[in-house]
Amino acid sequence: MNDPLMSTEVIGETREHRECARTAEQPLARTEFPRALLPFLRCSLDAGQLKVSGEARSGSVGIIEAALQCCTCSAKYSIQDGIARLMIQGVSAEEEHEMALRDREYAGPGPVQFVPPSEGWRSEFSDRLEIPSHLAALAPLFGSLVLELGCGDGRFTILMAQLGARIIAVDFSINGLRKVASRLPLGLGPTTYRLGTV
Repeated sequence: MNDPLMSTEVIGETREHRECARTAEQPLARTEFPRALLPFLRCSLDAGQLKVSGEARSGSVGIIEAALQCCTCSAKYSIQDGIARLMIQGVSAEEEHEMALRDREYAGPGPVQFVPPSEGWRSEFSDRLEIPSHLAALAPLFGSLVLELGCGDGRFTILMAQLGARIIAVDFSINGLRKVASRLPLGLGPTTYRLGTV
């Protein structure tokens, strides 16, 4: 791995995530980790609170680049391109292999229209079966703060944001999180399911 801090990542919301879906021609918003969500970040070693020890770039709602430090053990982390990088060095060979597989799966161009496979867990049939019941179980989402573990490339993240949730999306694939960050402002989830279509 070229970056030992990349196994678990956290992405915040972008300020445009509640707006209506944008067209692909419109410029992407810069991903910022919202300042309001900083108190929820914890050290991977001792669960100590993290503080910003040096901020290099910020936007109107959050942090784009910064150094983080644990208030308890002084472990160092970072926020890079609006993504908090919170894992320490020392993943197993199996974890490293799984991370590499996911990063390859999610590598490639930014937001594009999702094309579902004809069958399998990402198919239109699967989405129609799984997504409505999952979203119904989480209702009401408007105004809620959601911790989404294993967000992947944002299949549920985008839909929950469209329903008004603020989301801390966590995944060990940096490329998956980059996809979420690029899709979020456009409202382009990697699913054929659209809210209000049952």
